[in-house]
Amino acid sequence: MDSVAINTTQNVIIDYEPAGLGNRILAGLLDSLFKAAYVITWVVVLISSKAFDVRSQTAIIFIITLITLPLFLYDLLFEIFMQGQSLGKKIMKIKVVKLDGTQPSVASYFLRWLIGLLENNAAIFYCGIAVVTIAASKNRQRLGDMAGGTTVVKIKAEVTLKDTILHAEQSEAYKIVFPDVAKLSEKDVELMKEVHEFYKKVGNNETLTKLTAKIKEKTGIRTTMRDHEFIATLLKD
Repeated sequence: MDSVAINTTQNVIIDYEPAGLGNRILAGLLDSLFKAAYVITWVVVLISSKAFDVRSQTAIIFIITLITLPLFLYDLLFEIFMQGQSLGKKIMKIKVVKLDGTQPSVASYFLRWLIGLLENNAAIFYCGIAVVTIAASKNRQRLGDMAGGTTVVKIKAEVTLKDTILHAEQSEAYKIVFPDVAKLSEKDVELMKEVHEFYKKVGNNETLTKLTAKIKEKTGIRTTMRDHEFIATLLKD
């Protein structure tokens, strides 16, 4: 499957595997199940409760709004507050990302959600606009993604410390090699880990070299270590 190139804020390009149509459709079906469960729960609660006078027009409007508004905003709210994932996407281990490497903004989520409403309605008559655009576009984007500058990619399964480079066989007397590593942010470290893992899989020296140059520029570290050894040492530090 083709990869999606994400240009990070450090100007380092990382390739992600795009979420396939099957994963996205399954995520949507799971979200539909959660929505159905939400509606059923409310119906059961209202039938068994005498808190509302269903003969009152005000009560009826309130109940309908209470039930339908969260359903209407489901995808938008979950993607905003769960950083690009709905419940279905989380289960399928896929998420919304920005192609420029930044965190999607509320505006980005809103655009893809708003146009998504139009796509879903139009799909009935036009054989699935979203499906066609995802399959045909370079970065596996539907129209909402194109408007918001986003796409949907697969994310790695959660790992423990033992599965990462940080679980090196180190003695209690391990000494930090590069104290200036403290100048790096948490995002910098996450990027280093990701690029280093990518390098170990495909041996992409160009990406690692660009990252090393950026890290050295930010920290002021000077060393003759090879790029992959330097990054690995920084991660240990």
